[in-house]
Amino acid sequence: MGSKNKKRLALSFIIFYILLYFVWLNVWAENETVLTFGGNVLSSIGCLIASVWLFQTSRKSTGNEKVFWLLLAIGTLNYFVAEVLWIIYENILFGEVPFPGPPDLFYLLQFGFYLAAFSFKLVKETEKHQFIKFFFDVLIVMVVAATFSWHFLLSPIIEVGDVATYPLLVSLAYPIGDLTLLLGVLSIYLGIKKSTFNKSLFFLSLGLFFQIIADSAYMYLISVD
Repeated sequence: MGSKNKKRLALSFIIFYILLYFVWLNVWAENETVLTFGGNVLSSIGCLIASVWLFQTSRKSTGNEKVFWLLLAIGTLNYFVAEVLWIIYENILFGEVPFPGPPDLFYLLQFGFYLAAFSFKLVKETEKHQFIKFFFDVLIVMVVAATFSWHFLLSPIIEVGDVATYPLLVSLAYPIGDLTLLLGVLSIYLGIKKSTFNKSLFFLSLGLFFQIIADSAYMYLISVD
């Protein structure tokens, strides 16, 4: 099978998988047990498939490219572990998922490995001044994200009652991590014009954009619940 056919097949599978996920959510909307179990399983399988694809890409790559895709694969694998732990708590033990808890550790490790991948690529394939610019851009984004998240998402939670500092910090880490990663991948996409990864980085940017929307919506729903 040719490279183009493989890409088309992979894209078709992704579209089918997304449709399957939303069909499941609609079909079992009245059965919360089946709804959450199927949704969690489909989500975790998606992470596992992404991890496998990224590991395969890393094995086929060489030099700096190999390290870049490997770090992304490890990050996605951490997300898969977090999803599995979530299933254990919610669908096997039938209890509340602790927050902060073990799943959050692996969710945040995903951010760490992704950021390491983008930073590695910037260091290896851009001029020194571009990486310094990226570093300060990240600091600015972190400050702005922390300010907006605190004002619009976390303040309502604080006003409801006594909330420990540690859970608030963990909650704050998600939107900051999302925006920092989006900045990282956009910096690479715009800064390395001759990169062979432009199409791949476009889809990474798109995926991170949707992840930001999902995380922000989830935090908002928690705050108004």
